Amino acid sequence: MRFLAFFVVVVLYSCGSREAKETVVDPWATEVLVQPKSCADFLNRFKDFSSDTFKIVSPEQDDDLNDDVFFGTELDSTYYSFIDKNVAEYTQGMYKIFACFKRKVSPGKYLILLRTPGEYWESKIKLYVFDSLLQRNIASLEVAENWGDAGDSMSKISYLLFKQGACSLVLFKNESYSTDDEYKDFTSTDSVFFYNINEGISFVKGGLYDSTATYNHLFK
Repeated sequence: MRFLAFFVVVVLYSCGSREAKETVVDPWATEVLVQPKSCADFLNRFKDFSSDTFKIVSPEQDDDLNDDVFFGTELDSTYYSFIDKNVAEYTQGMYKIFACFKRKVSPGKYLILLRTPGEYWESKIKLYVFDSLLQRNIASLEVAENWGDAGDSMSKISYLLFKQGACSLVLFKNESYSTDDEYKDFTSTDSVFFYNINEGISFVKGGLYDSTATYNHLFK
């Protein structure tokens, strides 16, 4: 009888140990999450886009986000192994990450857009080059953001451009800061940056925005 009782205890302990290995406990979550999710499941959380000129803009916090094109689909912590480690750690259970859009650009390579924690809330849009064979991101770039606080503000808007099999990105950035304590005087700076996107993301050039120049040729 003692042997039988001992055997039952061993079996129950073994099952409990095996179950613990098959789950991951997120201390901020309300439930135990099973891990891992498949790479295909991760990619299926993103909407496909095919436009050759694709505008990327951060949603306004005061807007009805459910109607915003970049609202995205919330990713729980079981997907974080596919995302940049620092972004996943930054959430700390207080912020969320949202899958927005994807586009396949070569065999096994995708461009994916995520809405991630920004200055005050999930306002930052990040572009990743995702390798489905390696099952991880191999390059990233912050491409959209929008915040304002006590007279200071910063905004980024980007365009993904696809021409004859090549992909590039143009990023416009505005920074505005108050120069006095009464918020009556401000200084504002506009900049533009160019990137090539293939196996990774490479910076081409950038600098102050030339208000006398035209950039329309980029979008033709």
